[in-house]
Order: sequence, then structure tokens, then C-alpha cells
Amino acid sequence: MSYTVILDNRGNPDRGQHPNLRLPGVPSRKAKVAGFEEASKACRDYIEKHELGGGNWTGGQVLDAKGKEVAYVSYGGKVWPPGGYAEGVQPLWPKEEPKPEPVAALRPDPYAHEVPTLDTPYGPVMLHGDLENCAVRNHDSGEFVVGGESCLISAWLEFDGDRLSGSKSWLLLRNGWSGHDVDHSKVRPVIEKAVRDWMEEPSNMAVLVRNTIKTRHRAIANITNEIARAERRLADATTDVERLESMLGNLESEAPKPC
Repeated sequence: MSYTVILDNRGNPDRGQHPNLRLPGVPSRKAKVAGFEEASKACRDYIEKHELGGGNWTGGQVLDAKGKEVAYVSYGGKVWPPGGYAEGVQPLWPKEEPKPEPVAALRPDPYAHEVPTLDTPYGPVMLHGDLENCAVRNHDSGEFVVGGESCLISAWLEFDGDRLSGSKSWLLLRNGWSGHDVDHSKVRPVIEKAVRDWMEEPSNMAVLVRNTIKTRHRAIANITNEIARAERRLADATTDVERLESMLGNLESEAPKPC
């Protein structure tokens, strides 16, 4: 049975690219494939050829002979039922093998941020980050509705100390990442007000403060690790210099004296 897979892209605003336009020189196209494995390969070849990131990928829709979507290829190459990954859904390709029992539980990330959810007139949103870098996003589950249509929201909050001063880099897309941009001019002030109201509760504000503290601790840990690695490299280099100097001293002592 033959299928058609859509290969497409868009700009990633996190990379300074326009989210409503394809990348320059990277056209959209369709590929004929004989099955899901070929569909996955066609998508990964397209992604790798044009060096696309996860935020650039908007293709992957697998269509049957009647144009009906029967599967979706995610950025990593897995083939899912239409709509993509969802909790509890198994990929159509490759078939996942049973996972072996873990030898030991992974140590939890001590600096992992808390991700609070707050209600807005359009639906629930989540705050990812701290008082220095914080994104507002939704669950992408159809719960955020604007004008009667399910939308995906993504924006960055701006703070002045412990006060919300505004937001930037807005994306409001109808039907998720593969949808069309929606005017956010009326949504933006409503979301900003909802965040300000949420921050007025001391226990909520404490979440952002704790996340900020964790961010600083992570930065200190990263720098400390870099210092340790640099010290090890310095110790190795010092040992090499001492070894070379010793070899040089032996050579000089054994070298014939000039006449």
C-alpha cells in the first residue's frame, strides 16, 4: 500500500526566525512512500538535509490514497496515530520492545523547576521558568480556546524585579504547531492580568522565587564543574610539561659537547 508523507517546515522564533514563514531555501514537498518505515526515513532525510530543529518541523502527516491522514511522523522519526504522541499511545513504527527493569532509579534533578498551572478565561496555562526567564504555555490538549477554536499559546514573560512588566515573543496558533497564527492582541492583556493576579498570592510568588534560587544553584554547580574540569586539565598539562622537561634534560646531558 502506498502513502504520501508531507515534508514541511517553519521558522523557529527561539532562533530569531519568523514562525509564519518557511525557512529560506527549504521548500515544502510531498514524498511517495510504501510504508511507515519509508515515511520515517523520508522525514528524517528531509530534516537532516536542511538541518531542521524540533521547532522547525511542521510536516510528518502521512496520507492514504484518498488524502486521509492515517499517521504522523514526529521529529525523532517515530510514526504515531494521527495527532501524534499522547500519553499511553504506542507508536505505529517502530514497535517498541518491552523496557527492561531499571537497574537503579535515576537520581532526581535537584534543580528541577516547579511548573505551576493557573486558570485564565481562555483555559489553563503553565509557567515554565523563574523571575528571570519564564515562558507561559498551555497543555496543547484542546483546553485553551480562543474564538471557539483550540489554540496553542507560547510567550515569554518579562519581569521588573518581582513584578510582571509585560510579555514578548508571542505565538497563538490554531490547532497546534502546524496551524495558523491567530491575532493575540486581545488575548495578551488577559493572560498578563491572570499572571499578575496569580502572583499576588504569596504562596504562588514563592514558587517563582524557589525556581529562581534553583536556577542560581544550577549555574553555580555548572561553573564549579567547569572549574574542576579545568583544574584536571591543568594538572595533566603540568605533568606533561614535567615529563617533557625531564626528557629534555636527559637528552641535553647525553648530547655530544660542541668542539
